Amino acid sequence: MMPNRIKRLDEFQRIDEGLLSSLLGGVKNFFISKKGKVENILKKIKEARNEEVSNAISIEKEIQGLSKDNSPEYRFTSSNLRRQERTYSALKGQEINSLAKEARSIIDEDPKLEAFFASEMAKIEVETKEILIKSI
Repeated sequence: MMPNRIKRLDEFQRIDEGLLSSLLGGVKNFFISKKGKVENILKKIKEARNEEVSNAISIEKEIQGLSKDNSPEYRFTSSNLRRQERTYSALKGQEINSLAKEARSIIDEDPKLEAFFASEMAKIEVETKEILIKSI
């Protein structure tokens, strides 16, 4: 077993390897503003919400495509599809709540940032509801 030793500068494959990489990463995080971090979280929330809505639309279309003969097979299939939709929606809701909690910890007590976050969340809700209503 080779003992751990400090590498010499000329032994590194790339310039951003090792200590320099850590320093550059720290500097990068320092310069990313709170608003930038919140915007990244909002982007993830919007993606999660869009995934939830597209799943709901596809399941609703699948249910509408079933023959509506009120047979046990129809009831079983539609019941399972609706259960699948609720489960997926709950999972995406948990993901969104977790991201919102992360954003609120970044926001801390900045009223302007809180207002920005709340307005963007409202926009996301309105956009996804409109898509859902138009598609079903």
